[in-house]
Amino acid sequence: MPLDEGLFGEEAGGLGPEPAAGSVRPFKAEAPELPLDEKAALPRFDNDRVFFLEMCQEFLKNLPARMEELKSSLEKKDAATFSRAAHNLKGVSANFNATAVNRIAAELERLGRLDELDQAGPLVQQLETELIRLREYMLGLGVKLPA
Repeated sequence: MPLDEGLFGEEAGGLGPEPAAGSVRPFKAEAPELPLDEKAALPRFDNDRVFFLEMCQEFLKNLPARMEELKSSLEKKDAATFSRAAHNLKGVSANFNATAVNRIAAELERLGRLDELDQAGPLVQQLETELIRLREYMLGLGVKLPA
């Protein structure tokens, strides 16, 4: 093969000009968002990790009742109760820097305020999925399940 031919018989250098330096960024896989940011949350608990874990336990203990209130109010189409339950969950999740739960709860609160509960079902399911992730993460931090 002559030197002026490329690998597949095309003319060498037939790919066009070289890209400008810095125009191609290297591939960087982004890790999924953690269910909570302990480092950012700890100052809210006076940087007391034991207290933080106790509050995580309290959160997990009250979670079934919170979700029952949310689901029940959705079933009954009670927008005011639904919005309040979502607001409470939004606030608690903010204390733990549980941003995914916080974002979903904020959207559910908005839907409740607007009385647009017809759109809330899939978000409640997404919330349940995120709460499972959060629960497992908290257990991995050393939180003991409530008795």
